[in-house]
Amino acid sequence: MKNSAKPSITKPRVLVVGRDGQLGHDLMRALSPAFVALGVDHAGLDITDRKATEKKVEEVKPDIVLNAAAYNKVEEAGRDPSRAYLVNALGPYHLAVAARAIGVPVLHVSTDYVFPGTKKSGYKEGDETHPLNVYGASKEAGERLVRIGNPDHWIVRTSALFGIHAGGGKGYNFVTKMLSLAKEGGEVRVVADQFTAPTYTRDLADGIRELLAKEVPYGTYHLVNEGSATWHDFAREIFRRSGLRTKLTKTTTADSGTTIDRPKRSILKNKKLKALGIGLPPWEDALGRYLTELHR
Repeated sequence: MKNSAKPSITKPRVLVVGRDGQLGHDLMRALSPAFVALGVDHAGLDITDRKATEKKVEEVKPDIVLNAAAYNKVEEAGRDPSRAYLVNALGPYHLAVAARAIGVPVLHVSTDYVFPGTKKSGYKEGDETHPLNVYGASKEAGERLVRIGNPDHWIVRTSALFGIHAGGGKGYNFVTKMLSLAKEGGEVRVVADQFTAPTYTRDLADGIRELLAKEVPYGTYHLVNEGSATWHDFAREIFRRSGLRTKLTKTTTADSGTTIDRPKRSILKNKKLKALGIGLPPWEDALGRYLTELHR
Protein backbone atom coordinates (compact mmCIF):
# COMPACT_ATOMS: atom_id res chain seq x y z
CA MET A 1 0.00 0.00 0.00
CA LYS A 2 1.42 3.33 -1.02
CA ASN A 3 2.15 6.00 1.56
CA SER A 4 -0.48 8.70 0.99
CA ALA A 5 1.25 11.31 3.16
CA LYS A 6 1.98 14.58 1.41
CA PRO A 7 5.66 15.36 0.79
CA SER A 8 7.09 17.81 3.29
CA ILE A 9 7.70 21.35 2.06
CA THR A 10 10.89 22.97 3.22
CA LYS A 11 10.26 26.49 4.49
CA PRO A 12 12.67 29.24 3.40
CA ARG A 13 15.19 30.12 6.08
CA VAL A 14 15.61 33.83 6.82
CA LEU A 15 18.59 35.11 8.78
CA VAL A 16 17.27 38.16 10.67
CA VAL A 17 20.20 40.40 11.60
CA GLY A 18 19.29 42.78 14.42
CA ARG A 19 16.68 40.60 16.10
CA ASP A 20 17.01 42.59 19.37
CA GLY A 21 15.70 45.83 17.84
CA GLN A 22 12.10 47.00 17.49
CA LEU A 23 11.78 45.80 13.91
CA GLY A 24 13.89 42.69 14.41
CA HIS A 25 11.66 41.59 17.28
CA ASP A 26 8.52 41.89 15.17
CA LEU A 27 10.15 40.26 12.15
CA MET A 28 10.93 37.19 14.24
CA ARG A 29 7.25 36.72 15.09
CA ALA A 30 5.84 37.88 11.72
CA LEU A 31 7.93 35.58 9.53
CA SER A 32 6.72 32.41 11.24
CA PRO A 33 5.14 30.07 10.21
CA ALA A 34 5.63 30.84 6.52
CA PHE A 35 9.39 31.12 7.02
CA VAL A 36 11.95 29.79 9.45
CA ALA A 37 13.27 32.91 11.21
CA LEU A 38 16.85 32.57 12.45
CA GLY A 39 17.68 35.66 14.47
CA VAL A 40 21.04 37.01 15.52
CA ASP A 41 21.74 40.03 17.73
CA HIS A 42 24.81 42.24 17.98
CA ALA A 43 26.40 39.91 20.54
CA GLY A 44 26.04 37.07 18.06
CA LEU A 45 27.29 38.98 15.03
CA ASP A 46 29.15 42.24 14.55
CA ILE A 47 28.36 43.09 10.93
CA THR A 48 31.23 45.59 10.82
CA ASP A 49 33.56 42.56 10.97
CA ARG A 50 33.77 41.20 7.43
CA LYS A 51 35.22 37.81 8.26
CA ALA A 52 32.79 37.22 11.12
CA THR A 53 29.88 38.13 8.83
CA GLU A 54 31.03 35.79 6.09
CA LYS A 55 31.49 32.99 8.62
CA LYS A 56 28.03 33.43 10.17
CA VAL A 57 26.22 33.50 6.83
CA GLU A 58 28.17 30.46 5.64
CA GLU A 59 27.35 28.57 8.86
CA VAL A 60 23.62 29.37 8.85
CA LYS A 61 23.18 28.95 5.09
CA PRO A 62 19.93 30.92 4.94
CA ASP A 63 17.77 31.32 1.86
CA ILE A 64 17.48 35.05 2.55
CA VAL A 65 19.61 37.48 4.58
CA LEU A 66 17.49 40.24 6.15
CA ASN A 67 19.29 43.22 7.68
CA ALA A 68 17.28 45.07 10.34
CA ALA A 69 20.37 46.28 12.23
CA ALA A 70 21.20 49.98 12.23
CA TYR A 71 22.88 52.78 14.12
CA ASN A 72 19.82 55.03 14.41
CA LYS A 73 20.90 57.62 16.97
CA VAL A 74 20.56 60.56 14.61
CA GLU A 75 22.13 63.24 16.79
CA GLU A 76 25.01 61.03 17.93
CA ALA A 77 25.76 60.01 14.34
CA GLY A 78 26.78 63.59 13.67
CA ARG A 79 29.29 63.40 16.49
CA ASP A 80 30.50 59.91 15.61
CA PRO A 81 30.32 59.55 11.81
CA SER A 82 32.81 56.69 11.77
CA ARG A 83 30.49 54.52 13.88
CA ALA A 84 27.48 55.49 11.76
CA TYR A 85 29.22 54.53 8.52
CA LEU A 86 30.60 51.29 9.94
CA VAL A 87 27.17 50.02 11.00
CA ASN A 88 24.92 51.64 8.38
CA ALA A 89 27.12 51.34 5.28
CA LEU A 90 30.00 48.91 5.68
CA GLY A 91 27.98 46.37 7.70
CA PRO A 92 25.20 46.06 5.09
CA TYR A 93 27.86 45.68 2.39
CA HIS A 94 29.43 42.79 4.29
CA LEU A 95 26.03 41.11 4.55
CA ALA A 96 25.25 41.67 0.88
CA VAL A 97 28.58 40.22 -0.22
CA ALA A 98 28.29 37.26 2.17
CA ALA A 99 24.79 36.51 0.88
CA ARG A 100 25.98 36.70 -2.72
CA ALA A 101 28.83 34.32 -1.93
CA ILE A 102 26.35 31.56 -1.07
CA GLY A 103 23.95 32.54 -3.85
CA VAL A 104 21.08 34.08 -1.88
CA PRO A 105 19.41 37.53 -1.86
CA VAL A 106 19.62 40.21 0.80
CA LEU A 107 16.89 42.52 2.11
CA HIS A 108 18.13 45.75 3.66
CA VAL A 109 16.01 48.21 5.64
CA SER A 110 16.69 51.90 5.02
CA THR A 111 15.16 55.26 5.92
CA ASP A 112 13.31 58.37 4.78
CA TYR A 113 16.34 60.39 5.88
CA VAL A 114 18.07 59.64 2.57
CA PHE A 115 15.84 62.43 1.15
CA PRO A 116 16.21 66.20 1.69
CA GLY A 117 12.56 66.72 2.64
CA THR A 118 11.79 69.49 0.15
CA LYS A 119 9.14 67.65 -1.88
CA LYS A 120 5.67 68.48 -0.57
CA SER A 121 3.89 65.64 -2.37
CA GLY A 122 6.06 62.95 -0.77
CA TYR A 123 8.85 60.79 -2.13
CA LYS A 124 8.52 57.91 -4.56
CA GLU A 125 11.11 55.16 -4.83
CA GLY A 126 12.83 56.62 -7.89
CA ASP A 127 13.22 60.15 -6.55
CA GLU A 128 16.74 61.50 -6.18
CA THR A 129 18.27 61.13 -2.73
CA HIS A 130 20.11 63.94 -1.00
CA PRO A 131 20.56 63.40 2.76
CA LEU A 132 20.99 66.38 5.05
CA ASN A 133 22.89 64.76 7.92
CA VAL A 134 25.43 62.05 8.72
CA TYR A 135 22.81 59.48 9.69
CA GLY A 136 20.98 59.90 6.39
CA ALA A 137 24.23 59.93 4.43
CA SER A 138 25.40 56.71 6.11
CA LYS A 139 22.09 55.01 5.27
CA GLU A 140 22.28 56.22 1.66
CA ALA A 141 25.81 54.83 1.46
CA GLY A 142 24.48 51.54 2.82
CA GLU A 143 21.90 51.40 0.03
CA ARG A 144 24.55 52.00 -2.62
CA LEU A 145 26.90 49.39 -1.18
CA VAL A 146 24.14 46.78 -0.94
CA ARG A 147 23.39 47.33 -4.62
CA ILE A 148 27.08 46.93 -5.42
CA GLY A 149 27.56 43.93 -3.13
CA ASN A 150 24.63 41.84 -4.32
CA PRO A 151 22.48 42.37 -7.44
CA ASP A 152 19.80 40.17 -5.84
CA HIS A 153 18.54 42.63 -3.26
CA TRP A 154 15.50 44.38 -1.86
CA ILE A 155 15.95 47.77 -0.21
CA VAL A 156 12.95 48.74 1.93
CA ARG A 157 12.78 52.35 3.09
CA THR A 158 10.59 53.20 6.07
CA SER A 159 10.21 55.95 8.68
CA ALA A 160 9.41 57.00 12.27
CA LEU A 161 9.27 53.49 13.69
CA PHE A 162 7.51 52.53 16.90
CA GLY A 163 7.24 49.00 18.24
CA ILE A 164 6.71 46.96 21.39
CA HIS A 165 10.33 45.94 21.82
CA ALA A 166 12.72 48.83 22.42
CA GLY A 167 15.51 46.70 23.86
CA GLY A 168 17.95 47.49 21.09
CA GLY A 169 19.12 50.76 19.60
CA LYS A 170 17.87 53.82 21.47
CA GLY A 171 15.95 51.88 24.12
CA TYR A 172 12.83 53.97 23.43
CA ASN A 173 10.69 55.27 20.59
CA PHE A 174 8.72 58.48 20.08
CA VAL A 175 5.56 57.03 21.58
CA THR A 176 7.17 55.76 24.76
CA LYS A 177 9.15 59.00 25.06
CA MET A 178 5.94 61.06 24.87
CA LEU A 179 4.21 58.84 27.43
CA SER A 180 7.20 59.19 29.75
CA LEU A 181 7.19 62.99 29.44
CA ALA A 182 3.45 63.05 30.11
CA LYS A 183 3.95 61.15 33.37
CA GLU A 184 6.52 63.70 34.49
CA GLY A 185 3.90 66.42 34.17
CA GLY A 186 4.38 69.91 32.84
CA GLU A 187 4.47 71.18 29.30
CA VAL A 188 5.58 68.99 26.38
CA ARG A 189 7.00 70.85 23.39
CA VAL A 190 7.12 69.06 20.03
CA VAL A 191 8.18 70.28 16.60
CA ALA A 192 5.33 71.10 14.25
CA ASP A 193 7.33 71.82 11.10
CA GLN A 194 8.61 68.31 10.32
CA PHE A 195 6.29 65.89 8.50
CA THR A 196 6.76 62.13 8.51
CA ALA A 197 4.86 58.84 8.16
CA PRO A 198 4.71 57.11 11.58
CA THR A 199 5.10 53.36 11.13
CA TYR A 200 4.30 50.45 13.47
CA THR A 201 7.03 47.81 13.29
CA ARG A 202 4.45 45.03 13.54
CA ASP A 203 2.76 46.27 10.35
CA LEU A 204 6.13 46.82 8.68
CA ALA A 205 7.22 43.28 9.56
CA ASP A 206 3.97 41.89 8.12
CA GLY A 207 4.56 43.89 4.94
CA ILE A 208 8.09 42.58 4.60
CA ARG A 209 6.81 39.03 5.06
CA GLU A 210 4.33 39.62 2.22
CA LEU A 211 7.10 41.04 0.04
CA LEU A 212 9.15 37.89 0.55
CA ALA A 213 6.22 35.51 0.23
CA LYS A 214 5.08 37.08 -3.03
CA GLU A 215 8.64 37.06 -4.32
CA VAL A 216 8.36 40.61 -5.65
CA PRO A 217 11.08 41.70 -8.09
CA TYR A 218 14.37 42.87 -6.64
CA GLY A 219 14.69 46.62 -6.22
CA THR A 220 14.00 49.57 -3.93
CA TYR A 221 10.64 49.95 -2.19
CA HIS A 222 8.92 52.21 0.33
CA LEU A 223 6.84 50.70 3.13
CA VAL A 224 5.20 52.91 5.75
CA ASN A 225 1.78 53.17 7.38
CA GLU A 226 -0.61 55.24 5.28
CA GLY A 227 -0.92 58.96 5.88
CA SER A 228 1.41 61.54 7.35
CA ALA A 229 1.70 63.86 10.32
CA THR A 230 3.94 66.37 11.98
CA TRP A 231 5.63 65.15 15.13
CA HIS A 232 3.28 67.48 17.02
CA ASP A 233 0.26 65.83 15.35
CA PHE A 234 1.70 62.44 16.26
CA ALA A 235 2.17 63.46 19.91
CA ARG A 236 -1.36 64.88 20.10
CA GLU A 237 -2.83 61.60 18.86
CA ILE A 238 -0.73 59.63 21.35
CA PHE A 239 -2.08 61.69 24.23
CA ARG A 240 -5.65 61.61 22.92
CA ARG A 241 -5.72 57.84 22.52
CA SER A 242 -4.08 57.40 25.93
CA GLY A 243 -6.62 59.63 27.65
CA LEU A 244 -3.93 62.04 28.83
CA ARG A 245 -4.58 65.75 29.37
CA THR A 246 -0.97 66.72 28.81
CA LYS A 247 -0.19 70.33 27.93
CA LEU A 248 1.20 70.04 24.42
CA THR A 249 2.65 73.04 22.60
CA LYS A 250 4.21 73.54 19.20
CA THR A 251 7.81 74.43 18.58
CA THR A 252 10.02 74.70 15.50
CA THR A 253 13.03 72.70 14.42
CA ALA A 254 15.16 75.81 14.85
CA ASP A 255 14.04 76.17 18.48
CA SER A 256 14.07 72.47 19.34
CA GLY A 257 17.74 72.29 20.28
CA THR A 258 18.70 69.87 17.51
CA THR A 259 22.33 70.02 16.44
CA ILE A 260 21.78 68.74 12.89
CA ASP A 261 19.71 69.49 9.81
CA ARG A 262 16.61 67.30 9.41
CA PRO A 263 14.29 66.89 6.42
CA LYS A 264 11.09 68.94 6.77
CA ARG A 265 8.81 66.68 4.70
CA SER A 266 10.31 63.20 4.41
CA ILE A 267 7.02 61.45 3.63
CA LEU A 268 7.45 58.17 1.75
CA LYS A 269 4.92 57.02 -0.85
CA ASN A 270 4.32 53.26 -1.14
CA LYS A 271 3.85 53.41 -4.91
CA LYS A 272 5.58 50.24 -6.06
CA LEU A 273 4.40 47.84 -3.36
CA LYS A 274 0.80 49.10 -3.45
CA ALA A 275 0.78 48.32 -7.16
CA LEU A 276 1.70 44.75 -6.19
CA GLY A 277 -1.07 44.52 -3.60
CA ILE A 278 1.05 45.21 -0.52
CA GLY A 279 0.10 48.11 1.72
CA LEU A 280 -0.15 49.09 5.39
CA PRO A 281 -3.10 50.55 7.36
CA PRO A 282 -3.32 54.23 8.36
CA TRP A 283 -0.86 55.29 11.04
CA GLU A 284 -3.64 56.32 13.43
CA ASP A 285 -5.05 52.79 13.35
CA ALA A 286 -1.56 51.38 13.84
CA LEU A 287 -0.97 53.64 16.85
CA GLY A 288 -4.20 52.46 18.48
CA ARG A 289 -3.20 48.81 18.11
CA TYR A 290 0.29 49.54 19.38
CA LEU A 291 -1.00 51.29 22.50
CA THR A 292 -3.29 48.32 23.19
CA GLU A 293 -0.32 45.97 22.88
CA LEU A 294 1.86 48.25 25.00
CA HIS A 295 -0.61 48.37 27.89
CA ARG A 296 -1.45 44.67 28.08
